[in-house]
Amino acid sequence: MNGMEPVQDRMTAWRATGVWAGVELCQASYRRHHFPVHAHPDVHVGVIDSGCYRFTCDGVAQRAEAGDLVILAPDAAHDGGAADATGYSYRQALIPPELWSGVTGRDGFHRRTPVWRHPPTVRLLRAVFAAQEQRDALLFDAALARMIASVSEAEPGWETRERATPGMLTRVMEMMRADVAEPWTLASLAAAVGSSRFVLSRSFRQNYGLGLHDWLMDLRLRQARRWLAAGMPAAEVAAACGFADQSHLARRFKRGYGVTPGQFAASCTSVQA
Repeated sequence: MNGMEPVQDRMTAWRATGVWAGVELCQASYRRHHFPVHAHPDVHVGVIDSGCYRFTCDGVAQRAEAGDLVILAPDAAHDGGAADATGYSYRQALIPPELWSGVTGRDGFHRRTPVWRHPPTVRLLRAVFAAQEQRDALLFDAALARMIASVSEAEPGWETRERATPGMLTRVMEMMRADVAEPWTLASLAAAVGSSRFVLSRSFRQNYGLGLHDWLMDLRLRQARRWLAAGMPAAEVAAACGFADQSHLARRFKRGYGVTPGQFAASCTSVQA
């Protein structure tokens, strides 16, 4: 006995819209079902969340355990199922090749082996799912682009010297400062300055030490502080600062400052009284 409870067969899937239309996210658990040999037209990036997954890919036996990534090229023939009676759980992203190449700037897909243990990429894939749950377009855009880049940088022959210029990065920050409530996406920002999503995201992080989404969130929170201190109702502040709703503002404000917007506003009132 290993102390694990058997999982039940279930699956939930989401399809992206906008610039990532065609991307599919899926979370699933299986104990009894065994997939017959099949193939996807997309790049498949998944992580085993629990249990063990046994499969063949292009006729070669493979085994992936909890924490392992399973990365399959388009049209790679594979089957698969649980390695034992406890089953396995996983999450995966299916990404059309043209969207993959749009991020990497390379034609084709070049990973050598389907099973890869790489915790940084696992964290990025989980961040993609967290962004989907939060319905945060910029966070989803940035997380998915960074996850693709993380896989691609480990591909044979990967090399890129392309960088966004300081002027491009300054322009991006000016755009976000000018309209903090705009539902910015990595794609819209990159297009505005003539860069690619991957290059802009990577260059911004390298230059400023944090991602575009984190920088924008800090900008929104600082503006929210000013308006809350001036007495603007929290619901109005949330809308004016680009948060999804008042609860979204409250979660981010608490995470950033350790107090709720209401507590902060009350402390400002008591100081001003």
